[in-house]
Amino acid sequence: MRRFLIKKIVRFSAVIVFLVFIAGCSSTRFASSHSSQYITSGEKDLRRSVVIKALEYRGVKYVYGGESPAGFDCSGFVQFIYRKFGVDLPRTVKLMESRGKWVGRKNLIAGDLVIFHNPRHVGIYASKGKFVHASSSRGVVLDILDKKYYQKKFVGGKNIISDLRF
Repeated sequence: MRRFLIKKIVRFSAVIVFLVFIAGCSSTRFASSHSSQYITSGEKDLRRSVVIKALEYRGVKYVYGGESPAGFDCSGFVQFIYRKFGVDLPRTVKLMESRGKWVGRKNLIAGDLVIFHNPRHVGIYASKGKFVHASSSRGVVLDILDKKYYQKKFVGGKNIISDLRF
């Protein structure tokens, strides 16, 4: 029981730290290069909520084919998070690639999908070069996009949120 409580406190603290982290520069972090206009407050709120919800699941173990808090694989995790906000995504990375608009590394904004190949992998861009994903060796984690491993395999981002109605 004590271990569970400590784990919850650590997760809550991480979410608070992240909120402070994203609040510092929200005007640039959430500026959309996708359409050369600033995004609406509704879109900004959705993007922020998606990232915060994804961070709540840090520490959940990796399970091949997993799509619930009992265990996630990468696409099951992304699909689960977006479904919480009424966004229906396909189950596989390959099919997720067919959704939304491609975005270059420098134009990623919080809530965009980040796509990798060899092997296929997907995560959710958090901000400042970090993304949340279900790692096959570490479970759900916040990782750095500029790590050599991810740099080599990064294909691009997918903006699926900007086309939604707000």
